[in-house]
Amino acid sequence: MKRLTGDKELQSMLDYIGVDYAKCLYMYFNARRYGLENPHMKIWLDSDDNGIHGAYLLYYDCMHFFSREDKYEFDKVIDFAESEGARTLFVPDEYAFHDSEISHEIMNVFCRDSIIPNRIKGGTLITAKPENAEAIAEFMMNDGAIRQTYRFDELCSQMKERIADGFSRVVFMLDGDAIIASFMTKAEIPGMAITGGLLVSDSKSGLGLGYYISNEVKNTLVNEGREIYSIVDVNNENSERIQISTGGRKVARVCKYHLG
Repeated sequence: MKRLTGDKELQSMLDYIGVDYAKCLYMYFNARRYGLENPHMKIWLDSDDNGIHGAYLLYYDCMHFFSREDKYEFDKVIDFAESEGARTLFVPDEYAFHDSEISHEIMNVFCRDSIIPNRIKGGTLITAKPENAEAIAEFMMNDGAIRQTYRFDELCSQMKERIADGFSRVVFMLDGDAIIASFMTKAEIPGMAITGGLLVSDSKSGLGLGYYISNEVKNTLVNEGREIYSIVDVNNENSERIQISTGGRKVARVCKYHLG
């Protein structure tokens, strides 16, 4: 396993991924956005004289893997991720073992590139600044899946960093001083964005706020000339319905493992 140290090596990894970036969105976006300059990120290539066999990217404690090999050892991916202290691991679905004893979710990747008029009227949307990150993180930690993936201080740190450098934007709604809904771009690069993190407080569920806030943000992104990608748990039927009703089409499937 060779850790990347130069721009030429980084470009070889991006060329290796090619048009299949939907299978490893976070790897592709992070590599294109940060290159090799982010102190919280490391990239490796599994390669030899016969070429590249696989690519790995660690951002904080989340590992991402991609390969074009017909057979790449799943245990090798797990062992390397754990050796680097990863708590979560994303792999293309074709390399996943769904009968693994490791806790995991299967997730569909949706893409949208069209305007969908909003059929629901909602309230005022606020775009977060870095100083809003802590309050938003507290709201997000009410979600069990987020608690399983992030520590609070880590979530705050990542949100502040990404909002400050324009890699992410978080949009939220208030009822008085309380946050009642939030949605975000998890990553943005020229012409593309990953959206997600849709949350609505229990007291406001069933009012269509999730549809409203997510569709408004996506329409804004399309107006900016971006393709929009979203990653949704196959068991989250409500989120899948929202994706389809707001113009999303399935383009890939990935698997997320919880390592510790």
